[in-house]
Parts: sequence; structure tokens; C-alpha cells
Amino acid sequence: MELKLEEWSVEGFLVKRDPSKNKSAEEYLAVEKINISEKIKKRFRDVLSDYICDENYVFDLDLKDFKEFMSDDSKDKNYKVSKTELGKQNNYFNQLLGLINEENSENNLATGNFSKYHSIILKFSKGNQELFYFRKLSRVKVGKRKFHIYEGHIEEIEKDLIFFDEFIDFIYFKNFTVEGNTDKERNILNEKILIFNRDNFKTLFRLYEYCIQKAKEFFEKFDFIEIADIE
Repeated sequence: MELKLEEWSVEGFLVKRDPSKNKSAEEYLAVEKINISEKIKKRFRDVLSDYICDENYVFDLDLKDFKEFMSDDSKDKNYKVSKTELGKQNNYFNQLLGLINEENSENNLATGNFSKYHSIILKFSKGNQELFYFRKLSRVKVGKRKFHIYEGHIEEIEKDLIFFDEFIDFIYFKNFTVEGNTDKERNILNEKILIFNRDNFKTLFRLYEYCIQKAKEFFEKFDFIEIADIE
């Protein structure tokens, strides 16, 4: 498959995640916009094209049942998941997409307070077609006395720092079509999620918490078992 993204616009967003207990979808996630240089936009257009078009990426599971994904503990597979198969967790996904659509103000850009930023999203769009790139952020906190080396000098890192690389955790396709002779061929990726990093995907959409809750609900059926508070 060939994917040309030169004419697609690129926007960047940082995702804040509040993992406190009993948070609803509306309280759990927040989004703030960030600026992206033209050089970085071009770089990630190339990265996204490479991921989607690389024949070496084999997606082992086209899910009919989301339980298959949750019960598979393989570390080596990539997955293609229908967004509707997220079930209840789809609320978080829909909430996140809604926040991105609302976050159009250039006056509400992300600040230097990085304490709760969890992920970065790059939104690629052309007309009504949209691709969403997700990557978990890494961070450096100054409280632990870290140093960096630049042009032969050692300097102390004086501010908290968040960063990410060009690997992809997962990609979501919205209103997306490819060349094909039938509707099925053209819509093969529409409303699908390609997952490259299972753990980061599960973390962002609270799938671990979902599994724990389901396990507790199951064991609560047995009165003779005392259920511990699982964290």
C-alpha cells in the first residue's frame, strides 16, 4: 500500500491522564495543543508512511472479539483492532477524540507544567480523512540531579523535561480509505486501530483497570472469598 501524506495537515496535542480512582471519562483525560515546526511535521509524515506501508509489519490479529486481545500475552505481535471492539473503554477513546476536536485555540497551548502529561498525539488530516499517531511520553525530573552533555560541556538539567521518540504505540484511522475496487478493500483500515505497543495502549485507555474490575466482579459472586483491594 502506498500512502502520500505531503498534503496532509499535522497538529500536535499533549494528553493529561489522571489515574485517580473512580474517574469518569470526562475527568480522566484532558488535552492541550502544542506547536510543531514544519521540519518535524515532514519527519513524522515520513515516519507514519513507513509504519503503515512497511511490509514487515504483520498484524496477527484482526479481532472479532476484544477478549482475544486482552487474553493474549504475546510481546511480539502487532494487532489490528476495530474501535467498536473496545466496548466500555470506547468511552475514553471517544472522549479523547472529542477533546482534540474542541482544542483549536492557539491561545491555549501546553505549558511547562509537565506533571500529568502522559502521551502525545499527532493528528494528520486531509478533508474528512484523519489519522491519529499516539506515543507515550518519557520524562526527566530535576529533583534527582540529572545532567546533560552539549558541545563538550556538562550542564545540570534545571527544568523538568518530557520527550518522546519516533516509534509509534498505535495509530487510529477515521474516515480513511485506500485504493481498491470494492468498499471492503477501500475501507480495510477505516475505524481500525493498529497497535504496536500493547502495554502503552492498555495504560492510556485503562484496560488494566478494566480487567481488575472484571476479576473482582467475578470473585464477588463467591461469598466465602474475601476480596482484597487490588492496585
